[in-house]
Amino acid sequence: MNKPIILGMFDSGVGGLTVAHAIRQRMPNINLLYYGDTLHLPYGDKGPETLQAYSRTIGRYLLSRGADLLLIACNSASAYAYDAVRVIDSQKPTLDVIRPVVQHLGNTWPKGTIGVIGTRATIRSNIYTQLLHMQFPQIKVKALATPLLAPFAEEGIEDPQLRSALVAHYLKQPELQEIDALVLACTHYPLLKKEIRAQLPSHTQIVDPAEILALELQNRLPALEGQSHMECLVSEWTPAFAQAAQLMFGENLEVKQHNIHPGT
Repeated sequence: MNKPIILGMFDSGVGGLTVAHAIRQRMPNINLLYYGDTLHLPYGDKGPETLQAYSRTIGRYLLSRGADLLLIACNSASAYAYDAVRVIDSQKPTLDVIRPVVQHLGNTWPKGTIGVIGTRATIRSNIYTQLLHMQFPQIKVKALATPLLAPFAEEGIEDPQLRSALVAHYLKQPELQEIDALVLACTHYPLLKKEIRAQLPSHTQIVDPAEILALELQNRLPALEGQSHMECLVSEWTPAFAQAAQLMFGENLEVKQHNIHPGT
């Protein structure tokens, strides 16, 4: 039997749970150690140095808890802190939610027009455009910051009219017209996928990084056996996070508060 593999992953809040859920769907036997930095959400409004500091602290903690590999389940942290996290322990692989998506986009639409929506931090980094043009120079990228979507999803607001109106406000902007695919470059956004799909032309495909990351891990890791376990920690316990976690993973999932940030 293969040794159990512990995947340590983190995000600012519930968004990364969409990645964790997709991974569990494909790899039900993987052990997940999830950290939601709810004390400091949203990450999308933070500066590069702050994101790097938070990410290093969380990465070190997850490795100290026995993680065999790390996954940055946040686009903003992936954009600015990927290198800072992967050098913590060069023997343990670090994945992020951007680079596998870039490869998928290039393989699928090598001469296409790609729309990207994300937080201010992610869009300001220009990371998708830079990485795509390095490998696939014929791809055209149209990016738009959609900063209200992440906190809206984080709060779990269910009003269908509000949800549709907010999504429509962004997706009707001229920057996002005539695209072949739309990247949900924030792991919170799949929580609004139904509303996003309704606002897009039928030919425009939605690219959900959670699904791509799950496939990437499945291809990288050996077949796993035995019982899986998921531990879910947050830097500050919130009802919205606990409700979202239990909705995705079942009522038996306990969310525990454990603040690892010094001085906060």
